[in-house]
Amino acid sequence: MENNVGLLVLVIVVCIGGSFIYKKWITEDTLKKLYKFKMQRNTEEFIKLLNSPYLRFNFSKFTLYWMQLSYFLDYKMTREVEETFRQQDAIKMTSDEQATVYFRMYTYYIEINQIQKAEALYNILNNCIQSSKDSKINALEKEVNQLKIVYCDKDSTQIKKIEEDIESCTDDELKSVGYFRIAKLYHYQGNEDKVNNYLQLAIDKTRIETNKESLEEMKKDHKKLD
Repeated sequence: MENNVGLLVLVIVVCIGGSFIYKKWITEDTLKKLYKFKMQRNTEEFIKLLNSPYLRFNFSKFTLYWMQLSYFLDYKMTREVEETFRQQDAIKMTSDEQATVYFRMYTYYIEINQIQKAEALYNILNNCIQSSKDSKINALEKEVNQLKIVYCDKDSTQIKKIEEDIESCTDDELKSVGYFRIAKLYHYQGNEDKVNNYLQLAIDKTRIETNKESLEEMKKDHKKLD
């Protein structure tokens, strides 16, 4: 009897383990297909796979909406972004999930220069960040506020504060972003000599070629900083 029980336990463990391995494999396979459709910009197949029974069973509503929203955001499909954001905002989310979604939308609105919509999200986003117990979520507060200073308020009185942040930073790419933002603030101020100085600092710090090219274009035409 003892041997039979041992054999039964072994069979159950093998079955559970096999089921887990199969589920892990098929999940990875499905995610690879999603990635392929996204890279091909095959929106129809991407959405069709997201709505498949398998993904609906294995992923939460939040995750499915988030993958859909990220797809539309990456391709700047604004009408679809707005609709998916509205749908996702209607489902029940934790404050961390809300912070993730609102931060992505906040930065998107700034990126496409819809500043009023970004400002409308600012307070609720900060409330979600402050109520979170996740240090990674809490760390977003500094970025949210700096984006507001530069893009919404255009407050050049904060240049010294951003410079202090750059001095305490060890990441060259983040320093490049900081120098670029200072250049924008000097542009708003009308100090075009300072603009060139800080754009050059931003160019010197980044190793990303597309960023270098974009910054070089801005040096030639400051109107691109508007």
